[in-house]
Amino acid sequence: NKIDFIKQKIAQVNQEREARGKKLYILNPPLSEAQIQAFENQHFIQLPEEYRAFLLQVGNGNQETYSRGINRL
Repeated sequence: NKIDFIKQKIAQVNQEREARGKKLYILNPPLSEAQIQAFENQHFIQLPEEYRAFLLQVGNGNQETYSRGINRL
């Protein structure tokens, strides 16, 4: 599935970064269903299912600010 592919890709990128002596790409912890629902209610939106799955199972953006990073919700 797509989520497993994303997790594998992040692990692969981190192995490559570690081998080159670069900082690892670290994601913030995943969100709970309640946190996602609260965001949706606050902003009167419904997030796409694939993005919800990413937030629930992979993480809520990266911990550091990168020019091409994944922002937090």
